[in-house]
Amino acid sequence: MLLIDALDGMFKRSIESCLGDSLPDGGWYISPIQNTDGVEVNEAIFLTICSHQFRIFLTLHFDVEKCTSFYRKALKISAEDVSDQSVYDFLYEVGNSICGVLKRDLGTSIPALGMSTPNLLSQGCFDFISVFDVVKSGNYSVEVDSDFVLYAGYFYCRSDDVEIEVVEQSVDDVESGELEFF
Repeated sequence: MLLIDALDGMFKRSIESCLGDSLPDGGWYISPIQNTDGVEVNEAIFLTICSHQFRIFLTLHFDVEKCTSFYRKALKISAEDVSDQSVYDFLYEVGNSICGVLKRDLGTSIPALGMSTPNLLSQGCFDFISVFDVVKSGNYSVEVDSDFVLYAGYFYCRSDDVEIEVVEQSVDDVESGELEFF
């Protein structure tokens, strides 16, 4: 299957894997969103997966106040006084988890991949994404206990016109819980 065709399903499974690890008791729901205009977010975490042939930008768009309940539920914290920095650190790890699962899945077909560390950006920075040659993008709304907490997105940019083949893993093929050394 071509990467451009498989990417949406791979990204969705990456989000589901992360949420399943963060909230194993459920209470979360993701759904594709076509139009992000009007979604109340003011910050985003930005990560990349790169090879010589393509670049994938991964984003988590959020309002830190809306994510505080997600943070409390995932870490089983009842304290009312939670610092914004603690929530940001948690969201950086959520972004790392989503990006890492996608990178692992891509790595079964594409051996030389790089992954960035998360960066915090203002929402206005995404007005400039059009300077890249984005050939495919997608967004998913994430709800926890029926409340919107963030949306996750990807932007796929090819370095040339070569189509990239990938092998999609079934759920039974995925190994988890193993420590990777870099």
